Amino acid sequence: MAFELEISVILGRSKDGIIINARLIDHNNHNLTDVISSGFTDIGSGNYIFRYTKFPDNFRGGVKFFEQGHEDDTLTVLTINPEEIDTQKDKQLEVVVGHSQDRYSVKTLPNERTNRNIEIQVG
Repeated sequence: MAFELEISVILGRSKDGIIINARLIDHNNHNLTDVISSGFTDIGSGNYIFRYTKFPDNFRGGVKFFEQGHEDDTLTVLTINPEEIDTQKDKQLEVVVGHSQDRYSVKTLPNERTNRNIEIQVG
């Protein structure tokens, strides 16, 4: 099963309005996908959002971004590690209360009797 991410790609004003492509790569810079040419939104001033819906579960590697037709000239790379991404919804939520500096971690934990429980930790 695949997961989806939206990624900010900030290239700067000199790269405003270009057509960007991407590839998933491993840690040795070996290509894992064909060229990805869809899922890009030009926000302006060299800023883009990349939405990709086919990251393999537990994907570890990177996304290499380049201008269309210039794959040998990498513009930027983003690393992706599964432990940094929560691909399952409703597992953990951070709550900021009012204007407080305190942050509360809210997790759902199984309860032996009802299989439902909520734990709130201050930290």
